[in-house]
Order: sequence, then structure tokens, then C-alpha cells
Amino acid sequence: QKITKREVEDFRRIINSFCGSTAVAYDNMSPRVLAHISDDALAHLIRLFKRCESEGTLQNQIEGENS
Repeated sequence: QKITKREVEDFRRIINSFCGSTAVAYDNMSPRVLAHISDDALAHLIRLFKRCESEGTLQNQIEGENS
């Protein structure tokens, strides 16, 4: 799946909208850490997120943890 430059730019904008002290999940890692990866790596991450979303696998993992 092709990820456009616009999608990468939008994702970076979203990443940078988080406060530096924001942390989620068990890893306590701020979303802003992702601002330091290359555009190519970010495109792969977006592709992964989109695939998880389309297959419903991420939602299943979230629901499984809360069950």
C-alpha cells in the first residue's frame, strides 16, 4: 500500500501535537518519540496501523486485554 507524503506530514503534525510529557500504555513512551524516525520508517508504521485497522486486529488486541 502506497503511503503519500501528505499522510506522513499529517502523521508528523499529529505526533507533534502531543505534549512532551504525554505517555500511554505500559511502555510509558511519549508519542513524540516517533517524530525522530525517518519518513520511510514512519510510512511503514502508518502502513502497519492501516493494516491493523482494516483487519480489525488492533481492536481485537485491545478488547482481549480488557476482557
